[in-house]
Amino acid sequence: MGGLLTCESDYSPAFSPAALAAIQGTTGDGLLNLVYVAESGAVLWDESQITAFSKYPIAAFYMSLIDLLQKAGSVPAIDYFEYLRHLK
Repeated sequence: MGGLLTCESDYSPAFSPAALAAIQGTTGDGLLNLVYVAESGAVLWDESQITAFSKYPIAAFYMSLIDLLQKAGSVPAIDYFEYLRHLK
């Protein structure tokens, strides 16, 4: 599982066909399941299809991340309020 968070992208538009092809070309240790570009949106790549989110992208990124972590079973319990405390 891998992800990328950034404020902007050199691709224009950020999720152009070339950018999506680059994301879809990731495998193994270099796999990008989630990509979030603050000014443009988010994409979820599950190795069979790519889904783009332009409406509420940060919420989509967060919920997709939680879903991936739950499926991986890597984090049995997350103290979300501890993370929220750092956002103030």
